[in-house]
Amino acid sequence: MPKRLQSPALLRRPRRFAPTRLSPRLVRRRKHILWGAFFLLALGAVGWAVFFTHLFTVKSVRIVTQGRSPIPVARILTVIGDLKKKQANMLFLSTGALERRLERAFPELRKASVARVMFGVPFFSKQPGLLNEVLVSLEEREPAGTVCKGSEDARACFLFDSEGVLFGQGTSSAAYVLDARNVEHGLRYQIFDSKTASRLAETLNRTIAGLATVRLDLGDIETTFVTMEGWRIVLSNDRPAPEQFEAARIVLEREIGPRRAELEYIDTTIKNRVYYKYRQ
Repeated sequence: MPKRLQSPALLRRPRRFAPTRLSPRLVRRRKHILWGAFFLLALGAVGWAVFFTHLFTVKSVRIVTQGRSPIPVARILTVIGDLKKKQANMLFLSTGALERRLERAFPELRKASVARVMFGVPFFSKQPGLLNEVLVSLEEREPAGTVCKGSEDARACFLFDSEGVLFGQGTSSAAYVLDARNVEHGLRYQIFDSKTASRLAETLNRTIAGLATVRLDLGDIETTFVTMEGWRIVLSNDRPAPEQFEAARIVLEREIGPRRAELEYIDTTIKNRVYYKYRQ
């Protein structure tokens, strides 16, 4: 039986069309567009969370004070403002400005520190998660003594600390330093260096022959220790006070003895020499 011939068109195989390949430049452009859109959406979400929600508002203000007489919390909040009530934003809170405001308002502060605590880490914090807490840490100056300036009738007295800084009002009811130097006094003024402040604080607490001081008369070269009996010990500012007190004690015991009430002064300003004088 004869074979039937098939048409050449029927013998052709169907063509497969390859997908059109985009140019690398167009691919990069599309990627940039997608990333740009994603960035704008993310930026919009962050801006909405920051400006239109309470996610970053201050939830609490914690105040920690260190010193002999802590400043009342109400006074501190008056200076920095009620951040919680104002719903202040943690991200835009200027801690440096708050620190400077506190130090200007309270001369008794040695240091003010304001920190933002936004997150509590599990196992390291009592309250993990979003805290939004403002921590205010205040370190007050500790008084080393009282210094006064002026006459008996018009005398201004201040407390001074170990750095020689005046930070609060004082009284002359207890032992004090009467400053005869040509130095201006005022709050926040540093009128002594730390070495002089330490020496004066130590001398104010000294006793000799069972007598404490009524006051110290401070000059540029000498400091006079005025006793409760009215006689004085003249001390050099350039020599250690304990050494001079020891010299005065030896003279009191060996030479003056029962005539102590007749003394006017004992001068220990010269090393290895002690001079004394009785009242006329």
